[in-house]
Amino acid sequence: MPRKRTAPLPPAGNPIPSGPIELSPEARQLFEEISERWELHPAATALLRLVCEAITKAGIAEQLVAEQGMVLADGKGGLKHHPCSLLARDYRAQAQSGLQKLMAHLGG
Repeated sequence: MPRKRTAPLPPAGNPIPSGPIELSPEARQLFEEISERWELHPAATALLRLVCEAITKAGIAEQLVAEQGMVLADGKGGLKHHPCSLLARDYRAQAQSGLQKLMAHLGG
């Protein structure tokens, strides 16, 4: 019987949380504005929460890039893009896609 494969654990001290997080002020404001304007069903509320978490995580990643620079040494004498710049891009894309789906569902 084949063994189940397990996902690798994230590195210790990972600055970008993977689970539910405290929303940034920008994301919290968006959550509150949309929640106040529309009566959301649980699925729509969950999607809005994911959008706001993606916005928060993008902000965290962008802050790290701002502090550490756009490129990092790769250990072989070369330079590579900061991994958080790619994370920020991906989180912003997730937020945009989720928000578009949510707004299409709400009709707004």
